[in-house]
Amino acid sequence: MKKSLVVALVVVATGVRAYAGAGLKIPYVAPTQGLVKTETAEEKLDGTLTIEGAGKAPLVQILKETFTEEVVTVDGDKVTKEKVSVASAHSTVEAMGQKKDGDLPIAGKSYVVTADIGSVSVAAADGKSPVDPGEQKLIIQLSNGVGKSDTFGKMMSTKTFVKGKKVTLTPEELASAMGTQEGMTASDVSFTLTSQDGKTATFALVGTLKGSQNGMDVTIKLKGTAKIDIATSRPLDMNMTGTVKGSGTVSGKKLQLTGKMSARKTATYN
Repeated sequence: MKKSLVVALVVVATGVRAYAGAGLKIPYVAPTQGLVKTETAEEKLDGTLTIEGAGKAPLVQILKETFTEEVVTVDGDKVTKEKVSVASAHSTVEAMGQKKDGDLPIAGKSYVVTADIGSVSVAAADGKSPVDPGEQKLIIQLSNGVGKSDTFGKMMSTKTFVKGKKVTLTPEELASAMGTQEGMTASDVSFTLTSQDGKTATFALVGTLKGSQNGMDVTIKLKGTAKIDIATSRPLDMNMTGTVKGSGTVSGKKLQLTGKMSARKTATYN
């Protein structure tokens, strides 16, 4: 379970505006140079692995991160360079009677992520310190929007949300807006406006993720909420829970996975 999977499902727009009598419209707002976003993210998987010939074993994965993304350069609707500063990043994994607990190698460090034609590069913010492949992979996961057009935000600008009315995305809209991320594909995604006040709009979200992870076919059914700041057009709080089921063969042994997951991401901007 990767963070980018959940984020791809729950981010509903880059802009939100309310229009009296016409529901809630979501116009597209391009990223701007100098925007700083401070994010806190937490994910948890609490499951059980059933292993052929070995019985059942608990599987727990917890990831907690706090970081900032500062937009350095933009090209139209794409962020082409940003600075990522990781205040904290901690991972806990318990599986097969073993436990790994500790900070990730990106904790306490800053990086510059740059998009070029067909590639994304990661360098230390000081321009001197080496960045190993493991750090690069983690930072690219954090800043997975660099170099990409916000097709999801643009697609959402075509919708009108009415309180209590479910808006379901078509397979074509999902494919063009979200695609496949980290080996998983979203489907059956819907948004329902549940409330709004002078500052915030709240949506109920439902969706399914399917694909392959670590040699297993996995299905994750998700539901949750997203809160959007109407004045600044930005997501403030995304909170998801769901069930996880998986099956596959690893090292010649059949495996089955069942469990529950949760993910929450909050953000502030300046």
